Amino acid sequence: MPLDLPTTAEALRWCKEFDSGGSEAISALIKTVTLQLQNGSHTASGIDATASLIRLMEAVLTSGIAPAKVCSLLPTISAESATSVIPLHDALCDVLCVLDGYTQGGDSSHRPRLVALIRALVSGTGNVGGPIIDGDLLQERLDVDLQGEAGLVRNAKAANTKMIRVKTRLFYKQNKFNLHREESEGYAKLLTELLNRQHTASDKLFEVLKALIGCFSLDPNRVLDCILEAIENQPDRHELLIGVLQAFGMDSGNVAQVVGFKFSCYQQLQNQPTSESGAASGIPGVVNGTEAPESLFKACALLIKHEIITVDQIYSLLSPSNETLVEQYREELATARQWAKKAISLTTEQIADAERAETAAAGLANPSQEEANASTGGGGGSSAAGSAGASGGDKVEGQATAVTTPAGATDEAAAGTGGAGGSGCCQKLALLAALVQVGAWKHLSQVLDYIPGPLAMLNERVHSTVIQTLHYIIDPLYSRNSTLPSTYRKKISSKQKLSSVGVECVQQVGTFKEFQKDVVPLVCTLGPMLHKDPVLLGKIVRLCKVYTSKKPNERAEFEAPELELDILTLLEEALLPSLQLLPANCAVSEELWCVIKSYAYQQ
Repeated sequence: MPLDLPTTAEALRWCKEFDSGGSEAISALIKTVTLQLQNGSHTASGIDATASLIRLMEAVLTSGIAPAKVCSLLPTISAESATSVIPLHDALCDVLCVLDGYTQGGDSSHRPRLVALIRALVSGTGNVGGPIIDGDLLQERLDVDLQGEAGLVRNAKAANTKMIRVKTRLFYKQNKFNLHREESEGYAKLLTELLNRQHTASDKLFEVLKALIGCFSLDPNRVLDCILEAIENQPDRHELLIGVLQAFGMDSGNVAQVVGFKFSCYQQLQNQPTSESGAASGIPGVVNGTEAPESLFKACALLIKHEIITVDQIYSLLSPSNETLVEQYREELATARQWAKKAISLTTEQIADAERAETAAAGLANPSQEEANASTGGGGGSSAAGSAGASGGDKVEGQATAVTTPAGATDEAAAGTGGAGGSGCCQKLALLAALVQVGAWKHLSQVLDYIPGPLAMLNERVHSTVIQTLHYIIDPLYSRNSTLPSTYRKKISSKQKLSSVGVECVQQVGTFKEFQKDVVPLVCTLGPMLHKDPVLLGKIVRLCKVYTSKKPNERAEFEAPELELDILTLLEEALLPSLQLLPANCAVSEELWCVIKSYAYQQ
């Protein structure tokens, strides 16, 4: 029931008329306050109850009544009433702290009566008998000077000195072992809320996290780190978590420094000398599991795409330096030129010797395969056809050729760039691949401006990611415009989409207008490395063939003006160089010729 707050005059009258009916009113007030405080002092009824206690105790100080008389009406703690009485005693301690401030100010004449009230609470007897409030509770809550005046401590000065010494020792211990704001409960609740998939609105999750920060005094930088970890481990919920980051309004430079610190830690682990685990892994100088994970690069790319951080802020924090990349590019360029000079002077006999040497090396590396081929079909034409088909398949996939070709030289260059299969030692190129995965085309061009020459696409991880992403992007358009029969077309499954792109935030193209806007620049960026995937090369050529085969008046329905000029750029920068690097592929050559012959001899 709601509590009728007594006025100061009423409380004062009750104290003055204690023996003539005032005690009954005070006793009834104390019982009502005890009931109201059971729901907590932070509730509306609890606040009113605490205000009533303050007015009652002020009346005790200003009236001439003995404090022991009022204290005798207060309940004491017993086994039966502990649950209901403890909140009342907590509120009384708060009231005494407030009165301590009052009596230290201008009205210090009531200080002796406050001291007498505290002594009556400790030594007096309540309505059940025994001390009303435990002295340990008062020592914990009251000021040291007030405890000395009330006799709760023998020497207030010595107690104050001891307390300062204990707090100082605790502070240095926390500082030494970095224990400040390290309470596990707050961060455990923080991670629980971040990983809770029931949260679907970023504004509501932001309010929950803000309450946890205030309640447990969490370090904002550690909260930022936890949010970044959640984005890294739950990329499918990146929009919700990035919305929380935007709501916090954190400085982009601070976020970039935290992300850069993560990358620098992995780089320092890679630079450590070889350990037993590193030797066991076969990677000299690198301990198992120390390369920066792909999920971290993907999280960084998402932050860049949503403009939480900028490319300029994070690029300088990645390794290696741009000077190192330029030096690597010069070395690879010199190696390629030396190879070109040697390739010109090769004779047919030297090429045949190289073929025999590679065949012998392959036989030594895989003798069981030769035995299986020899035992198949009695060694006749079927075996030869099978081996020829296998070699043809290898050539189509672009994995290995019998004779060293310019494509092989390109592969060697990619391996020497520190990125062939191991982009962990070049974080800038790995970030480039992640930007392709999340479809951050604008920011992708910014990173490419920093990387010298074709060094980016020589990296195996980068060009394979671009190829997989292009397969996913053009799938709807190619399905409607492919010149192949439907039985020969293989659609991309949802599992392949998720495994190749990782995060479904790359927009697919369904029209030639979108093809001109999104696909053409990406294929030109890929350049000659398109030869790595002849299937994708065939898809791009067929789409170009569909457009160029239309008459000029029929092309207007595609709403892609000047796409025929962009196709010429594709031919120059990607399609023809890729065809040159491919082993013999008459099907792609025929399709490409159909595109070229549709153009006039003169423009």
